[in-house]
Amino acid sequence: KFLKEFFSTTSSLGEQAFSMDCTFILLGLDRVQSNVAMLKTVIVSIFPAFLIVVGILILLIYSLCKGRSIQSRDFRSQMITIVVVICFNLQLNAVKQSFLLLQCRNLYRNDTPQKFSTQDYDLECWKGDHYSWALTLILPSLMTWGIVLPGVMFFVLVKNRHRLDQINFANKFAFLYVGYKSKTFHWEFIIMIRKFALLTLFAFNDPNSIYLQVY
Repeated sequence: KFLKEFFSTTSSLGEQAFSMDCTFILLGLDRVQSNVAMLKTVIVSIFPAFLIVVGILILLIYSLCKGRSIQSRDFRSQMITIVVVICFNLQLNAVKQSFLLLQCRNLYRNDTPQKFSTQDYDLECWKGDHYSWALTLILPSLMTWGIVLPGVMFFVLVKNRHRLDQINFANKFAFLYVGYKSKTFHWEFIIMIRKFALLTLFAFNDPNSIYLQVY
């Protein structure tokens, strides 16, 4: 019951549930000039995994204090719910931060452009550190949070589409389809694809184009 009430409260927060910019200001890291954008992307990418570990530990301690078995179906169900809710709420923020590092701006002539990251003008796009970070961090993060994770969730729902109303399944995954009709249980993923498409559009086009933003 506690998990359901907590998740129903936080489900609407989405990417606003955690602000890296505010955290960096509080820690004084906003004044550091070296690879702040990359550091921010690393933290945003691993933060959902960190929250999952913390959430499971809290659930484990709570269950042990209450004398509940950690091998019970209820414990496993609550653990899966924690993973689903945290990943679904924070994955868009991780994808957005990764896309921001791929957003480049030409700071030289149009005939011989030299593009730099809009998040750090010391990083020339697709060269040196930016190229290395793109291959080792940005692209894997986009694949994990933008494709693999939603794909796994969607596969689970499709595979169990006839069990959506069963209590055992709903306790774990209802967060993904609650509020929709049974025949449109997948609609949250349609919304997700639309958000990813918009992020892609802004990442690989001129960030200063007002006409593009309006469109």
